[in-house]
Amino acid sequence: MKIHQYNIGTPMWSTQSIGLSESRINRHQILDVSILHKDAYGNRTFPDKYRITKKFAEKYPKRMFRNMREQMYVIPIDDLPVSPEEDT
Repeated sequence: MKIHQYNIGTPMWSTQSIGLSESRINRHQILDVSILHKDAYGNRTFPDKYRITKKFAEKYPKRMFRNMREQMYVIPIDDLPVSPEEDT
């Protein structure tokens, strides 16, 4: 199965989480997610790439956010599995 790349600009700071839309995880069963946010020195705050499968995402609650048309899985960054090096 193909692994799709997905970039997130800024995480949800209040919950230290990321949000993945239900349709994105349904469309791409496996995602390698990068969080691109940088600190004041230009270093990525979360430099790893994270492997998220549909099965993994479904363990987490879904929330509807303002200005969104669909629900998002809210996944804590600390729970994200790092993508295997050989696959990236």
